[in-house]
Amino acid sequence: MPKLYLGPNLTSDDFPAGLQTIDDKLKVFTDRVEGWQLKIARDLIDRDGHAGFAVLHIVTSYIEMIAMYINGPGLMRAKKYFEAGAKAVFPELHKENRRHVRWFLKSLYKNLRCGLYHQGMTRSGILLSGDIRRPYEFHDLGSGASQIVINPRLLVDHLAQHFASYLTTLNNQANAAERARFEAMFDS
Repeated sequence: MPKLYLGPNLTSDDFPAGLQTIDDKLKVFTDRVEGWQLKIARDLIDRDGHAGFAVLHIVTSYIEMIAMYINGPGLMRAKKYFEAGAKAVFPELHKENRRHVRWFLKSLYKNLRCGLYHQGMTRSGILLSGDIRRPYEFHDLGSGASQIVINPRLLVDHLAQHFASYLTTLNNQANAAERARFEAMFDS
């Protein structure tokens, strides 16, 4: 039987009896997200200054994915998972004007997530810049128009920090409910 990669650094040989425990599943999950998403996105940014949109293709799925693991499978529709993920990844949204947050989430979902997934590129209102000092900036242009400016490098760094924090939660056995939701999603 050929060697089966479960992540970039783990193979089926590392788990001859299969993924028996939640800790086995956490090792694989960590290796996949860090190795197949975040590391590749960072490497791409480092190699090519014009890799921003390719990086968005790699990491945008993190937002929806992380909400599914945090909340468990099958509870929401894709849009609701994406919005919950954005609120988890960007907790500062909880302090912002609710109308602007709704507008931001709608634009992020429609123009970033759906644009990338359904059209292979972002839709209008999503711009990239390495010159902003935050992972994103949201600009209300008035008359129902807005734009989101994303710094791909800072976004990847921000997602990596969020992921590390989530792993800290999951690796604490006292967080039984969070671990159970993670495992239910992993196993689904």
